[in-house]
Amino acid sequence: ALAEQMLAKSWMQDDITEYEAMAIEHTYRMVREDSALAEQMLAKSWMQDDITEHEAMAIEYTYWTVREDTALAEQMLAKSWMQDGISRDEATVIDGLVLTIRAEDESLESEVIQKVVEILAMPFLDTVESPDALAVRSLERFENAGSAEFLELMTHPTLSDGIDDEEAKIVALLGGTNDYTPESVQVLLDSLITGIGAYKEERTITLPHSGEVLLAIIRLHDHTNPNMDYLEHSVRHHEGFMGEALPTNYIAWYFGHPRGGANFGTHIASNPIRDPAIGEYWRAPRHAAHETGHYYWRGSQVWISEGGADMLVILSENARVGRPLVHNREQCLLFNTIGDLDLADVETGSDEFYCAYTLGQRLFLDLYRAMGEAAFQKAFRSLYLKRLHDDPADDCEGTYLGLCHLEAAFKADSPADMAAKVDEVIGHWYYGRTETHEGDRAELVALYHATGGANWTDSTNWLSDAHIREWYGVATDADGRVIELNLAENGLSGEFPSGLGNLANLRELLLDDNRLHGSIPPELGGLTNLTRLELDDNRLTGAIPSSLGNLTNLTWLGLADNRLTGQIPSSISSLIHLTRLELDENDLTGVIPPPLGDLSALRYLRLMDDNRFTGCVPVGLTGVADNDVADSSLPSC
Repeated sequence: ALAEQMLAKSWMQDDITEYEAMAIEHTYRMVREDSALAEQMLAKSWMQDDITEHEAMAIEYTYWTVREDTALAEQMLAKSWMQDGISRDEATVIDGLVLTIRAEDESLESEVIQKVVEILAMPFLDTVESPDALAVRSLERFENAGSAEFLELMTHPTLSDGIDDEEAKIVALLGGTNDYTPESVQVLLDSLITGIGAYKEERTITLPHSGEVLLAIIRLHDHTNPNMDYLEHSVRHHEGFMGEALPTNYIAWYFGHPRGGANFGTHIASNPIRDPAIGEYWRAPRHAAHETGHYYWRGSQVWISEGGADMLVILSENARVGRPLVHNREQCLLFNTIGDLDLADVETGSDEFYCAYTLGQRLFLDLYRAMGEAAFQKAFRSLYLKRLHDDPADDCEGTYLGLCHLEAAFKADSPADMAAKVDEVIGHWYYGRTETHEGDRAELVALYHATGGANWTDSTNWLSDAHIREWYGVATDADGRVIELNLAENGLSGEFPSGLGNLANLRELLLDDNRLHGSIPPELGGLTNLTRLELDDNRLTGAIPSSLGNLTNLTWLGLADNRLTGQIPSSISSLIHLTRLELDENDLTGVIPPPLGDLSALRYLRLMDDNRFTGCVPVGLTGVADNDVADSSLPSC
């Protein structure tokens, strides 16, 4: 009789989809466990038409519930939201409850099932929205699903009395919070009783693919600041660029994490110092963009997850303030290639782990440069979709993304010349398959001899036959050209070599904290790809070359703690993307050029110590988030 009902479904008359096949399989299994409950499932209105992905998931999760406890399954099938089509959030609720009842200790099983029955009967699950689904997911991940700690949590008055939709927004934070700051769990729970301790700032936005999305910022102090705007920009940008709906319609940013930040899936968590009300104001937009990027980029090799999230940061900040499309993390000095990183046993949070961010973002950024925005965007989205579903069109295993998936996504349907460019970039960053550029090698050899290379702190592989990317502090691109030179704090001494101006592809030059002397070569003004120039804490003399005004991609200029003289060249005001400018602890004189006040991207400014400026301070500089001019003896102008 049940088979006859199944065969009568309209979707059984046409070709069977992947999800319909899943529905048949798990309905059959349910019949074997409890035919009466299977009959109830078959009677649902949404079983009559085409079966969606989330409906197929709901059938599978309900089957597992039947196996664990038929009474709970019956209660679940009776929920009003089980009568119509199953949404993503409703499928998540069923999945979360099923995972929770699989107690880690069999002796706790009956108690755990009873608590899950109580959760299902709570007001917040009368209807299901994203905050409700995330609250269930949070309870499921608290310690281990179905643990003694979970049972203890459920004795808290807020949870034992049953939570509503508003309280679910706080409960959604508990699982991730308990992983790192278990002492804060009690603060969050008590705030639901007293109304004091956790403060919500909310905003609802509408997105093309996701529809209405509720954004929330939750703090342990009552305050508002620009973070909500940064959060909204990041979410809007990422959804637009990815061209796919977010995996949730509730994004909460909780400032209660002891480390830098994390995306727990249920919410984003950050150290309170990342909140502009307290500390690092200038980092907040980038931080928001990275953690929201993890709604798309997770469940992959770490260099894909972190590199993909960082790539969205780079694109987001370009869209927000016009920041150049350049890397935003310092060079990895521990691994030359991603392949080396993949072979290493890297611990989360270690210096080695940081290399996953830096190498991953550089790989994606160079793919963007090689392919152009439209082709890159299509491939980037294709890679993300491979994480959601196993793609039968490629030969890659599963949905945990790795090199195979990357190559398949970025080379699929590409013309031969484009595929060749992709091969070059991947070959360089993953395998190290590029030839040394002999011209750049010659300039590095000259640098070594001019600055006492034999006495450097670290000169690993310098002057050897190894590829120059394996020379300490050197990074190259897919053409073998030097793109980063990081010899900071490395014992360099001697006159600053002008030949560095010939490293035409150089994006980052870090020579700070050495003993270089002489003048800053004006030839550096020809390095138009340069985004970061740090020459602080040397013994440089003479004037700041006006040619540095040609470096319009610079985001960081550090010339502090030298012996520079003369005036600040007005050409520095052309560096409109500067976020950090350090010219203090020199012997600079004259008037601070008024156009410097128009550098609106500045977030960190040091001008005053040991310099002897006259006149007044351009008013725009006194408004920089972290500056040393507001309290100077010079008046504002």
